[in-house]
Amino acid sequence: MTDAVRAELDAEEDDGEAEAAANDGSFWMSFEDFRRYFVSISVAMAHVPQPPSACAASGVPRHKNSAPLPWSSSLVQRVKTILTPQPQSHDKPAAAGAHPAPPAAAPPPPLRPSHMFALEVKPSREPMVAVTVGVHQVDQRCNPTLPNLDVGIAVLRRSPDGSLSLAGSVCSSVARDRNLELELGPGSYLVVPTTSGAVPAAVGANEAAGGAEGAGGLVGRSGDLTARARRALDLIAFTLDGDMDGLLGEADLLQPAASRLVTAAGIDTSPTGDGFGSVKLSSFPNRKLTPAALRLALVRSLSDASPAEAERFWAELFAECGWGGEGLTPAPDAPRPLVVSVHTGEAVVFTPVPYEAETYDAVLCEMIRAKGKEMVVGKVRVYALGSPGGVSFAAVNTDPSRAYELTLDASSSLNVRSHRNTLVATTILPPASASPSPLLLLVLLPIDRFESWSYSYKVSCYAPKARVPRPTLPSTAPRDGRPPVAAAPRVAAAPRHPSATPPPPPAARAVAKARPAGGATATAATATLRPVE
Repeated sequence: MTDAVRAELDAEEDDGEAEAAANDGSFWMSFEDFRRYFVSISVAMAHVPQPPSACAASGVPRHKNSAPLPWSSSLVQRVKTILTPQPQSHDKPAAAGAHPAPPAAAPPPPLRPSHMFALEVKPSREPMVAVTVGVHQVDQRCNPTLPNLDVGIAVLRRSPDGSLSLAGSVCSSVARDRNLELELGPGSYLVVPTTSGAVPAAVGANEAAGGAEGAGGLVGRSGDLTARARRALDLIAFTLDGDMDGLLGEADLLQPAASRLVTAAGIDTSPTGDGFGSVKLSSFPNRKLTPAALRLALVRSLSDASPAEAERFWAELFAECGWGGEGLTPAPDAPRPLVVSVHTGEAVVFTPVPYEAETYDAVLCEMIRAKGKEMVVGKVRVYALGSPGGVSFAAVNTDPSRAYELTLDASSSLNVRSHRNTLVATTILPPASASPSPLLLLVLLPIDRFESWSYSYKVSCYAPKARVPRPTLPSTAPRDGRPPVAAAPRVAAAPRHPSATPPPPPAARAVAKARPAGGATATAATATLRPVE
């Protein structure tokens, strides 16, 4: 930053403090250039933040605190969860009499975290505690890597009766990091890392970089792995390293997500080392091994194998762990690491709890209902929550006695994909008496987030009528040993032409194109978004 620019900036915002000396690492650029060269920006918290309420009481802005507190290990906690495919729970069976949904390719199971997290805030000298919760993915600029998913965060307050209420959230967006900053009073909370679980259709950097390095195979002339294969193995190990100590211990290798690696690599996790496998965990210090130690142990076990046999062994191992092809690209069901961090102004208790599918889906829908725009379609309320990284839809049926079949059609959208592999989704909404909570309909994400994308949608729903089965016609008594003959009906109806199927009655069907609550039917809801900035 030049002295002239520094003086100009100081004059525009004269706070009584001179700007820092030159050559301190700071720089200035125009906003137009910033938008051209930067995709996202992250802010590092160098000091412990004070609660906004405390700063307001003292009159000292947070960024000008005269006595910043350094971070301590008791105020920063990081844990890892693993995203693995889980069955979908929002696809309900059709109600009696409902028309079947049009055939579509079955979407892959969405990725879900292996854990949620319990947060306990203890009473302290301040009535409120500043808390920053973050979720962090592997930088997809690395090679090879896992493409970033859409991720978000929800923090829910747990009442004494066990019920949950939303304390704060950030909606899902395709980004490396997502952070939520809020103030929490003493009590129990549930932290949920959220995602639609939709795997990116393109692997981006993996395809671009798979050429020369990936085409040469996995094993080099020395019998060791190539540099690209080593990085892939390190990433697999990092995914399974739950305590993030850089080592694979017994707890890491016994979790369900590690079963593929343990089987393919032949790792013996038995206490005495007399089990199946050539890599004995008991022979390593503290029963833990580094990724490099695992790699070298496997290389030594293949010392008598031919180059073709060694290549086949490593190819099968990577494929079993979800990585395959010449470029070592991840499969849709490859486990993916997600780090959850908590930075607090006071010491808190932060522990993992088992993943619960019903709670997870309820949290996703509650986020959409709390912050999304509401539309009314007959007895159904539809909520749409948009962000720079996507748009999510949820719906709830307010009719206590009838189920509704709802179809959301976003087929006119551009540069958009969905977490269900289709842009036209049909969902059965049970009566409010059976399911008062909203259900997740569709999550739309940009195919290429560096290009402009737009979404347009319409919603239709109707209450299917129960079909009354025809009565069984009585048969005549057998005559002379001959089989009985069914009695003919008294009146025979003329067959209807196939194209003459009547539409559902107007009272039973409602079609809305972005119909606001209490308003008249409007034009289709559309939005065009620029590339992520």
